[in-house]
Amino acid sequence: MPDRTLQWANITKLPVRLQIMAKSALNCSPGYLDPMFAIPRLPVRDQASLLPLLYRLLESPEGMDPGDGGIAEADYILKTYPVLQSIDTLLTKSLIPESCMVGLWPRIWKCVCAHQTMEDGEWADVAASKRQTLSSLTATDVRKVGLSVLRRLCVSDRWLSGASSELPAPFGIVHKTPGLFRHLVHLWRGAVFDPSRALPYTADLGLLLCSILISNHAAPHVQDEIFDACGGTSLDYAMFVVRHIRTARREKEWHKSAMLPWTVQSLTALLEITVAYSDVLIEILFDIGLAAELVKLSLCLDRLGKASPPVANGVGVMLTLQGPIFTLLSCAKPNPSWVRQALRAGLLPAIAKTNLDILASPGSTSMNADTLFPNQMKLLSDVLPGQLTSYSVLSQLERALAALEETQLKFPIGPLITPWSRMLPLFKARLALKNDFDSRGRVGIVTCDGPQCRQEFSKREFKRCSHCRQAFYCDELCQKTDWKLGTHKLFCGKLGLTPPPAFLAFLAHTDAKRLPCPDPLATFTAMDYTHGAVDLRIRSLSELALFLPEHESKYYQTCVKVGAGTKQLRLAVLPERSWAFLAPSQTLRDFTEV
Repeated sequence: MPDRTLQWANITKLPVRLQIMAKSALNCSPGYLDPMFAIPRLPVRDQASLLPLLYRLLESPEGMDPGDGGIAEADYILKTYPVLQSIDTLLTKSLIPESCMVGLWPRIWKCVCAHQTMEDGEWADVAASKRQTLSSLTATDVRKVGLSVLRRLCVSDRWLSGASSELPAPFGIVHKTPGLFRHLVHLWRGAVFDPSRALPYTADLGLLLCSILISNHAAPHVQDEIFDACGGTSLDYAMFVVRHIRTARREKEWHKSAMLPWTVQSLTALLEITVAYSDVLIEILFDIGLAAELVKLSLCLDRLGKASPPVANGVGVMLTLQGPIFTLLSCAKPNPSWVRQALRAGLLPAIAKTNLDILASPGSTSMNADTLFPNQMKLLSDVLPGQLTSYSVLSQLERALAALEETQLKFPIGPLITPWSRMLPLFKARLALKNDFDSRGRVGIVTCDGPQCRQEFSKREFKRCSHCRQAFYCDELCQKTDWKLGTHKLFCGKLGLTPPPAFLAFLAHTDAKRLPCPDPLATFTAMDYTHGAVDLRIRSLSELALFLPEHESKYYQTCVKVGAGTKQLRLAVLPERSWAFLAPSQTLRDFTEV
């Protein structure tokens, strides 16, 4: 169906009976809407023929535009309800091409947003006054009349605290108009992923879908619909979440009293549902920048909250959002890149601002403080110390502390002083080691990352991967072999997932010097960095439960447990070289689960 079918002039080309119905629908009074409600009952092909009429009705023709002296808003939404039903039917049957829908959607959105100012009580009055005239439309149907009602219910405090029998759950649009809902998801995804298709209501669409996700407990298939619409992969779905947070954070209308608290609750619920939906999503979400987006969002809402009465000084907003941040950062296997993202985005200032606000008004936030402070203490006593084996985390933490001093925010305060005072000496010691490593690194000796090469040369004699600059090769053959096997290809350029391995080897080398050289045939060294300061132990080789080929028996086997996860690193050490690492197999492909 070409675009010209949407021109009103084509109405004269319709069959006579459809022309009569079209004219009756346009000219009917607010109290007599039978022609309008007859449209969805027509055969689908006839409804397709009436597409110009549907287009004209949503365009608010003369006498139908609320606010311009036309019909009342309540009558307008009742009159456009069958239009939405008919459009949904045509979408489901694929009878409206994408080219037509692009021009039609702004009119649908105008219908959607026409009743933002209506109070919940008005809907009951409207339903009661229309029951006799609209025998086919119940009070529940009125509240499910499409996107405008859904949007109104989403910002209702009564709905946020749980839908009642008088206030139906707002996911009725999903059941009554599935075609329109699917198109809504695709339209939003296209606008967010493609800047050239950015729409003025992109943030509103995202919040709408967010509210539908929150309703997942009552509509289990809804999340699958959005998941499929986003491409059917965990990565696309994670991008849906992060792009929504990023889009909403840039929305300039957040200071409006009705939208700010609802948005925060929606985002928090969206995170909880997403994490429950798939364990794999936690890692994917953080790998594509969730930690940074949440911290930026927290700081953004703090600034807006100070001018917004519903959120006193932004305390409630930041407490709500920092819960998922600390929970996910403290999960079983944190990644250095996650911590680095959060630090770069301003995690320390966010913590400082929140704590200052809590101490300034302890009475109103005591319950939140009881939950937040233990999470923050875990971050400072466990998560950050466990990541100080990462060169990138050390560098970012150094910059974060310098930036925090410039803000003149007092940090740490309250119960955070104790864990911070324990972590600070360890950080300073590792930072000094990092500076020593930097001074040596310019002429350092590295090992070829070729899978079967392992030759040692000066850094200046090696070639680096041109993309990530973190893999060294002695020649082109080693690089091609490593790439074809997929070992380096899997991690190259993935948000810095591969920490500079040379620093880890340098750190382990320095700490290992504190142990006496044992018999290489009987013992191995265990180095545990899980809790920050290294735990050095010499254990029997039988505890390693690892078969060593005869040609490797002359090396010491050193197991390095890194971070708060369960991954360990095996390093081979030559006794005659005073703990110098022969072949530091410290890239991610050599990590083994234990």
